[in-house]
Amino acid sequence: MDEIGSINYASYHAPGSVPLAYYFYNSPEERNRFSIEFEDLAKELKGKMNFVYIDASKFGSHAYNLYLREEWPAFGIQNVSDGTKFPLEGELSFDKIKALCEEVLAGTVEPSIKSEPIPETNDGPVKVVVAHTYKEIVEDLDKDVLIVFYAPWCDNSVKMTLNYEKLGELYEGSKIVIAKLNAPANELPQGVPFQIDCFPTIKFRRAGSTEYIDYSGDRSLENFVEFITENAVNKFEVKVEALLEFVKTNSVPIMEELGRNNYAPYQAPGNVPLAYYFYKSPEQRSRFSTEFEGLAKELKGKMNFVYTDGCEFGNLAVN
Repeated sequence: MDEIGSINYASYHAPGSVPLAYYFYNSPEERNRFSIEFEDLAKELKGKMNFVYIDASKFGSHAYNLYLREEWPAFGIQNVSDGTKFPLEGELSFDKIKALCEEVLAGTVEPSIKSEPIPETNDGPVKVVVAHTYKEIVEDLDKDVLIVFYAPWCDNSVKMTLNYEKLGELYEGSKIVIAKLNAPANELPQGVPFQIDCFPTIKFRRAGSTEYIDYSGDRSLENFVEFITENAVNKFEVKVEALLEFVKTNSVPIMEELGRNNYAPYQAPGNVPLAYYFYKSPEQRSRFSTEFEGLAKELKGKMNFVYTDGCEFGNLAVN
């Protein structure tokens, strides 16, 4: 039974590795508390499960990744092949540790999953999805589902909120679900065939299908409606008057976010000069926003102004 650290961590997570059981300790006394029983169990389950000691004074934050409280000693198991986690809750005893190991190997215990609480009500035009309701809402095969995976601190996620809420209103009463999931606060359930690497990420699943389509268009209400009309199995007539009225009263901001989807139009032949404001945090983006947008209105038709996320498109600064 090995001590795990930065030098040997990767070897325990190599492809094909067996489940890994962590025993967190914060003192020599805690480390030795079950040492004889642990090492006997590690011998008994050799080749089926690996066991390691982990020093909580150095690597205690790793307990969070196993959904354990940072209270020592602690024990949890990770299935290396699929990332599922099995934290041992409540008071620690060796009998409980051994039982959890046996249940994980037998497949008789459900993995733990990070999830926000299930909303008490979910009657809004945009359905709130959490990890515990993902399969119920997003994988309902009778319905078409458009879902945005967002982060509350992501400016681009915030900017699309108004259009997305209106989109939900347009499809109320239909078999087309408009949904959202706070990705940093909810883990995707086992079996979902993708990971979320950036925000917002928008996916569409047709009724009757288990496959997801990436939505890569711009986030205007008109484009969302056009995409759904083209791809949904369940057909629904959107109220055109409501759509036109919304577009009329909520036109594109005078100064928008530059990205892959709208970069080319700004570079078209004959365009006016383009002014970039690069930022790397919400605070930097907001620093001159009022003045910038006032200037953009003043020079409309003579110069275009765009916000540019330096984390994603910093290479443009070199140009």
